[in-house]
Amino acid sequence: MTSPRTRWIYLLISLSAVHCTQAADYVWTGAKDNDWHTAANWNPSTGVPGKGDHAILSGFSKDVTLHLSRETPVGALTFDPQEPVACTLEGEALVLGDGAKVHFKTQRKVAKNGSQTIACPIRLSGRVEFRNDNRWYLGAERLILSGLISGAGEFVVNGVPDGTVVVSGANTGYTGTVVIQTGTFFMANNDALGSGPNPVRLLGGELNLGSRVTCRRSIAVEANAIWSGQTYCAMSGTVTVSPDVTWRVRNGGGCPTTLSGKLEGAGNVLFGKGTTLAGDHINTLTGVMTIAGDTLLNKPKGVTFAAGPLVISGLLQWKSDDQIADQAPLTFNGKDPELRLSGHSETMGTLDVQSDATIDVGARSARLVFADSSSKTWKPGSALIIRGIGKEAGTICVGTTGKGLTAGQLAQIGFRDPEGQTPGTYTAALTPKGELVPTATQVKAVDLLVDMSPKAYEARRVIYDVPGIERLGGGDTPLKQGMVISVFGDSITWGGGLVKTLRDGIAAGAGTKALGIRVMNHGVNGAGVQTIRDGQDSKNHAGGTKPEPFAQTLAADKSAVAVIFIGVNDVWWKKSTPEQYGKMLRELVDQAKANKTIPVLATLALLKDSPIKPNPQCDVYAEVMRGVARETGTALVDLRKAFMACLSNEAITVYPGGRWTCDDKWLNHDGVHTTGRGDSLLANLIAQGIFEALATRR
Repeated sequence: MTSPRTRWIYLLISLSAVHCTQAADYVWTGAKDNDWHTAANWNPSTGVPGKGDHAILSGFSKDVTLHLSRETPVGALTFDPQEPVACTLEGEALVLGDGAKVHFKTQRKVAKNGSQTIACPIRLSGRVEFRNDNRWYLGAERLILSGLISGAGEFVVNGVPDGTVVVSGANTGYTGTVVIQTGTFFMANNDALGSGPNPVRLLGGELNLGSRVTCRRSIAVEANAIWSGQTYCAMSGTVTVSPDVTWRVRNGGGCPTTLSGKLEGAGNVLFGKGTTLAGDHINTLTGVMTIAGDTLLNKPKGVTFAAGPLVISGLLQWKSDDQIADQAPLTFNGKDPELRLSGHSETMGTLDVQSDATIDVGARSARLVFADSSSKTWKPGSALIIRGIGKEAGTICVGTTGKGLTAGQLAQIGFRDPEGQTPGTYTAALTPKGELVPTATQVKAVDLLVDMSPKAYEARRVIYDVPGIERLGGGDTPLKQGMVISVFGDSITWGGGLVKTLRDGIAAGAGTKALGIRVMNHGVNGAGVQTIRDGQDSKNHAGGTKPEPFAQTLAADKSAVAVIFIGVNDVWWKKSTPEQYGKMLRELVDQAKANKTIPVLATLALLKDSPIKPNPQCDVYAEVMRGVARETGTALVDLRKAFMACLSNEAITVYPGGRWTCDDKWLNHDGVHTTGRGDSLLANLIAQGIFEALATRR
């Protein structure tokens, strides 16, 4: 039997042994060099951090690179730069075992520098957590893992919302599971998630695919989480969404993201702006799919995109037939939701209208069939506007008996500009076979100051509905071999579709495709009339070159025609007086004529206004340009007048009951910069102006 004294000795020896093997904290000082394995670089300087130890990288005053001269195991690694400086680990492998944690602590300041990078190989075993407690603001504040990751276990991402862990290696040597709990996993390589057999688990947070990255891994969405992409990224693996969970798909880069994998499970999906649904997988997801932004259905004909309930609160557009399960109910609920069939055919379940909505059939070949929806209680006061239908156009059916909608529901439906009838909104009727058709009764707008009579409509239409590009590129074109058209303007010209639409139209024109016409973009972001006259010390110019003075640019281009489309910024924020504006316009016209260049003046179009609420300053500056054109005998493109006429005809929607709205974004996306219909209108009007200016000189 061991004596009490002996047992105390054994206990003291054991406690001493535990104390000697306890994990230690090491704080980097960099007192000697940048080698991790130099003891003098650490506090305490009795050794270097190893297996189980906590290495703290802190107190840097400038960017630093630490070198691992041999394989280095640690129990925890903390980046605590405090100031916004970058720290990089390079060299041999960093070994992280079960329970290890890499932590980027919150910086005191936000700046364009300050990302922390592990560029050396990373070998994992067991559960390892990577945490970033800094929100990604200015391109820094990221925890970057650029070294190749290998091993198994669990790779866990945590952090604050937008706390980003960037993984950029082709990590095919990692066969473990990836778990995203909070924060963002930024996938910067097709194989960043490794090659493991298990699905990536989303327990929250965000999986961001960055730019031009395709995720082939399967995804298990087990809690509310986000999938996003920056530019042209894609998801091709199977996504399983758990019950009572919402997977949000969003696009942060302005370019379409593509989901071509399979959707399954009983959870919900919310699609944001810029998503294309493709691939030949039949989706079996039974939860609610909500379209919250522009979404394009581009799966093969008959391949199901939505098997369960569908809610449209944004724009859903078809590229092929039969994308929705025949029994799937549809609900419109949001701010101006739209179903755009684009000439295709679709059959689905019941129709429910819980907000103002639009169905655009798009072509006579289209056929849209809903189940009997008379049991649905539509939101009182909401309206469904149907476009692209009428005599010899597409068809919409609700049920098969003529009783698929109640009288109250029919009263909430209006047909906008049905084919074969005078433009306007018409009430709806249901035929005995269930076809939804417009009646001959036009809805009268209540308290609308714009004249919507057929005569007024036609008078406005001829102002803006001109085939300018067709004329300029046709057999009777006044353009000659090798001519140069120089287009001067602000950001609408610089980054919009005007110049491209002109170029494409001239290049494809029957009379111009062989002439080698050049259309030069001289738009400057933020330009006013003085910017065009004098140039600007700026790179915000098409092609990234410094804008030179007008006369100098004309001489360099050897311009035959100079389009001068300017004025919005003079009104908006440059605050040029009308007198200054007119004086400089005259100088531009004189300089063009001195260079034997034919000038074409184009008034400003819109500045966050509409025919209902016009900006009087825009009218003042447009009138100044009209006066300059008259005084100097210069061709004028009255964009202001044409855009207002177009908005009066196309952007005002009269709803059942007589209420109305005017969509001041009909021709632009922000009240200024044209898109889609606006680009086409702008290009055709200016092309018409060029045609007329040249034709008078023949």
